[in-house]
Amino acid sequence: MTTFINLTPHDITVEDVSGVRHTFIATGHFPVARVETNYEQVEDMFGFRHRVISFGSPTGIPDPAPGTIFIVSGLVKGATTRPDVVAPDTGPDAIRNEKGHIVAVRGFV
Repeated sequence: MTTFINLTPHDITVEDVSGVRHTFIATGHFPVARVETNYEQVEDMFGFRHRVISFGSPTGIPDPAPGTIFIVSGLVKGATTRPDVVAPDTGPDAIRNEKGHIVAVRGFV
């Protein structure tokens, strides 16, 4: 059996291939997975502050554990190649409410 651990600050609802929705609660038992972020102030543009942002390594992802999948944000997923780390697929087939907010996704990336 596979265990999913949600390392985001939000509950994540995923609809499986049979149409059943599963909600992975933001447990609070683990730190939220993040990506190191670096800002560099550069010359102001058009009267506004302008900074260049660069991203570093992911933080807050536990060591691999047998049968465990870690759910993280897309930004964190993009910073790691670990096969046990996934992000919600918020692409065009995500399930949205009348305001356009995602209420569920149909899988992971």
